[in-house]
Amino acid sequence: MRWYAVLLLAALTTSLEVGAAGHARAAQRATRSISRNFQDEEKRCREKSGVSKEQVLRSGCRKPSDPELEGRVMVYSLCYLVNFHQMTLNGTFIFTPFTDCSATALADTSTTSHLTHKDRAMLCQMQTVTYDCQREIGGRNGLSAQRKAMEYRLCLCEGFMKQVRSPSPPTISPATSS
Repeated sequence: MRWYAVLLLAALTTSLEVGAAGHARAAQRATRSISRNFQDEEKRCREKSGVSKEQVLRSGCRKPSDPELEGRVMVYSLCYLVNFHQMTLNGTFIFTPFTDCSATALADTSTTSHLTHKDRAMLCQMQTVTYDCQREIGGRNGLSAQRKAMEYRLCLCEGFMKQVRSPSPPTISPATSS
């Protein structure tokens, strides 16, 4: 009977190790998949707008001397921002939207535990850009609807530029569960 218990314990330990390794592999695959999604979407935005990310970073959002490039940059930046929203909507990222991107807002959940904090911080920053622009432009009285729409797009573009030009998204530490 004792040998049977030892054998059972060995089998159980092996199965737990295999289960933990499988979970780690699944988390790595999910992280790679998200990274690929971002790369694919970024490429799609480049193709759609006809500009490279480098051109976008060099040119900025307001280029009266080159209206065609300004338009392309706008298409690229809005396309990129929409992708972040899409990833939020389809459940790839779950967090309380429109926050200060604190650790609490980016707490690990079963959906996000495989993501790096850098990924979540970047998404939160992009989401915050849109919120800030909605507040800023929405609060401007005396502008026509068309002018507000144009200013909103510029605000999004400039907020996007600020984020992608920063050396790295803010560092955040994991939230502690209460």
